[in-house]
Amino acid sequence: MQVWHLILILIVTFAAGYAASIYSWQWIKEHFNGALTEARRLRARAEELEAKIRSKI
Repeated sequence: MQVWHLILILIVTFAAGYAASIYSWQWIKEHFNGALTEARRLRARAEELEAKIRSKI
């Protein structure tokens, strides 16, 4: 394989990866933020349950 074939493959791969990242970033961001929100909700719920248990002791 000649060098220019390798360069062409690298450029095409980079362009495809860049395009995929642009189109998938919003989905990734939404799901990551959703996971953070869910974690905060679960922490708050755990703190409520912990306070409830402590008050019964």
